[in-house]
Amino acid sequence: MDTNEKCFWLDIGRSLQICNDSFFNRLDTIESGSDFAVAFNEWKSVVIFIDEFDRLYGTIDKVHDEFLGCFRTIKHAMSMNVNYPILSVIIVGTFGILELNSSNTYDSPFNVRDPFQNPNLSEEQVQRLFEEFGSEHKLNVESKVIEDIYLQTNGHASMVCLCGNLIEKIKLPDNDDNFSFASWKNLLFTSLNKNIYGYVVFERMLTDLLKEESRPTVDLLRLQFLPNLGPVTITRSKDLIHAHNLVRQGILIVVEDQINTFMVASPLIRSVILRYVLPDIFKFCPSTEIPKRTDHNIDMLRALSDAVRVFDKENIELAALHSYKTAQVPVGGCSNVLVPRESVYQQQLAGTFTNWISSIGFEVMSQYHIIKRKKHSYSDLVITAPSSWPGKPTVILELLATSTQKELDEHFERTLKYSQLLKRSLCIRDIWTVHFTCEDEPNHHWPTKEQRKKGLNAIMFWHNRDFTSVYMSACYNDENGNMIDITKEYIM
Repeated sequence: MDTNEKCFWLDIGRSLQICNDSFFNRLDTIESGSDFAVAFNEWKSVVIFIDEFDRLYGTIDKVHDEFLGCFRTIKHAMSMNVNYPILSVIIVGTFGILELNSSNTYDSPFNVRDPFQNPNLSEEQVQRLFEEFGSEHKLNVESKVIEDIYLQTNGHASMVCLCGNLIEKIKLPDNDDNFSFASWKNLLFTSLNKNIYGYVVFERMLTDLLKEESRPTVDLLRLQFLPNLGPVTITRSKDLIHAHNLVRQGILIVVEDQINTFMVASPLIRSVILRYVLPDIFKFCPSTEIPKRTDHNIDMLRALSDAVRVFDKENIELAALHSYKTAQVPVGGCSNVLVPRESVYQQQLAGTFTNWISSIGFEVMSQYHIIKRKKHSYSDLVITAPSSWPGKPTVILELLATSTQKELDEHFERTLKYSQLLKRSLCIRDIWTVHFTCEDEPNHHWPTKEQRKKGLNAIMFWHNRDFTSVYMSACYNDENGNMIDITKEYIM
């Protein structure tokens, strides 16, 4: 796509000949837009479909301008000549194709006659699709799996199909025709991100984000959109340019009936960006060795404290302005103070752990859960060992931010239930609630003895507003099963 005009049109011509050998004479050569416009003169009633039209954004100006000029010529010919063989040109791509124009200011704008935005699938459509899928493959996909696929993909058709393709490839035990929620989560943690990253459309999207010229766009994405899965309204003109660029790439979607308001296209897109984009740009990583237990698994308590030491302080301080929640506990002697939300800390941990422990083959998966029909949502990280490790142990970290004791109790209970569910298909080794708080003199509120006996560990990181002072308290079971308490161990 970034070659000169002649090579571009030659490639177009060869593609047409390969796919339509009976209609094209192999001696005919397409070397320009003019050649393309007359190449169909011997045909009757032609409708042209062009997919991935947004790739024109990556071409040099001369190719970009000539291609648009060619279709402008075709459009005029269609209106002037009733015998012109091309009846219609249908182009397919991301939202940005509506804004494609020539770099030559003397050219008239490229107008789309009948734009049609293909809507995401509804929850009912996803349900029906997987019912048909299950019937065809003699497989019962649990309703909770289908619900989670819809929530994680936001009904994005390509992602829904990708999930279906992965489920189809899973080899279940003999005489087992049930695809459970635990099996789905196992697939989600081990395969889905990699498969999305390898999917051509998404790979191109992520590659564009990694370009140096995309840094201001990524900064906006990191600060305002990734921590806020809901709608975000943009007011600064420069930020609006970057937001529209993210819409063109398919990373954001425009919120209908709200001016200059956007949101991340889906939780899965968010998860993939946290795994494959941010760690490559923001290389925060402890300089220390990865702490190990005597059984060679990661010492998660020390790993967490080492990771927190290298957090991006400026980003956390800014998060209270852009990605915040209202604290229900006293902060700085005041009530209703804006503090960073859970997803801010998740973003920091995900990037740091990816840059650090992935060097020994561990995989880090960020999740953003939405409880159906409720506004409440929560974030977690799942860390899985390489497949070569015995049992492939898995760690679950559920994150909280400046929470009340009631919220802590709810998370303790939910984290245990979630881990019990996943134990059906995963080797869960460590279960942690990780509480980041700005509360004035927080109480050390821990899981009950019964919850601790079931394997639930808890750690709290208190920090001041600019993240220059941090201490750690913890309540956990060591590798020998002993219950250990740590109180106010300053790490910064």
